[in-house]
Amino acid sequence: MPPSAVTPRVNAPRSGGSVPGRLVFMPVAHACITCGNSLSRVRALRDQHYGLPLVVCPACGTPCVRRRHPLQSGWRRWRAVQRAIRQMVFLTIGTAAMLAGSIGGAALTQDYFRAIGTRWTRLHSDVLTGRVSQWRAPEWMQGSGEPFSPIMLVMFSVLGGVVLSAGLTHWKRWMLIPAWVGLWNVVVFMPLVTHRSVVLVERVWAWVLGAGPVYVPRGSGPDFTATFDLAAASLYSVAPFAFGMLGGALARRLSAKNARRRWIKRRRWLRRRRESR
Repeated sequence: MPPSAVTPRVNAPRSGGSVPGRLVFMPVAHACITCGNSLSRVRALRDQHYGLPLVVCPACGTPCVRRRHPLQSGWRRWRAVQRAIRQMVFLTIGTAAMLAGSIGGAALTQDYFRAIGTRWTRLHSDVLTGRVSQWRAPEWMQGSGEPFSPIMLVMFSVLGGVVLSAGLTHWKRWMLIPAWVGLWNVVVFMPLVTHRSVVLVERVWAWVLGAGPVYVPRGSGPDFTATFDLAAASLYSVAPFAFGMLGGALARRLSAKNARRRWIKRRRWLRRRRESR
């Protein structure tokens, strides 16, 4: 509020508590508008009624609401926008990288499962019925890195939980698991949906122009069985993803505690600096 629109002065106690009536806004120079006393070293107390930083002049008792300098306020707003942009970019790139690594690990594991005679959709039944003992890796696969591909899936799923838990702090924790599974299935089914949509558009366009039917050779598009197997692999990534969520929540709490400790140390340093003058 500009100085010309300042409301009349309201006498108030020097304790800085709740003040009835309207308040006077302090100029940017932190000077009392009644007696001109410097209020730069007077600590602002949060008013209980208005929730504003209230400063009471020790000389005349005029209550004022402290305003920050426009340059300082603008710099703080720019820092907040900069932090938000950094968080958005980090969250987007980190989530895309973790999804790519997890789906890549699931695809490599799917190739290994084909070699030993199982699939992602039959994995739980093989474990429950005991057919795991019949799995045999072919000789050409011995010594290769294919048997270690599930480690890649687990590792990137854990990191995905850490990234989403640290980036989406305003979300409820249980909402991150459906978001992870949904993003996984969107990425997996996107090539199949795109191919089928292109074929459908070509056929409709050929029918509109009166041309002959469009024949699509078999096997030209993504395999539906392989796509469905990769989609089923997202359910097996939920457990390591949840473990990563717990790690991200712990890291966020430690970071907040460290930031509060640094803030307290800075406040103490500023108070000792004011008292030494």
